[in-house]
Amino acid sequence: MRYARVAHDMIGELLSLYRRTLIRLFSRRVTIERIRIMFAKLYRVDLDLAVSFLLERLSELYSVPVPEAYLLYDEAWSNGRYVVVRLGCYVRNKLGITISSTTSWRVLMETIAHEFFHHLVEQSIGHVEDREFLRLEEVLADRFAKFVSGVAKTCRRS
Repeated sequence: MRYARVAHDMIGELLSLYRRTLIRLFSRRVTIERIRIMFAKLYRVDLDLAVSFLLERLSELYSVPVPEAYLLYDEAWSNGRYVVVRLGCYVRNKLGITISSTTSWRVLMETIAHEFFHHLVEQSIGHVEDREFLRLEEVLADRFAKFVSGVAKTCRRS
């Protein structure tokens, strides 16, 4: 019974954190638009620079330490300048992204934002092992990433 209450409280904290992150994101719509524009420009020039820029701006926006980031390039799937990103991981202040193929800068931005949300959770709530919590965190990370990248345009209230 006590475990269920703790898990329920942690899920409540996670939902509250998600709500606060969206409020901050949408209250500074001009800021996120500028970030997207600059990220798209940097993406064409240098992927590492684009990643660093995005992480610094998101960390600044949410007042958390900038996570250490590293990109792993899968040469087998490289396609000239464009690469596809699909695999990311976040472990204790380190964000890793495996790049194997992508058609646009938004895919990279979305992957980085997804992993950054995990960083936000760890900075705000801490590390949680509960399976239900982790599933919800994953869903919220996906939604947050879509809002950051601009794939999802608005947040509907029910």
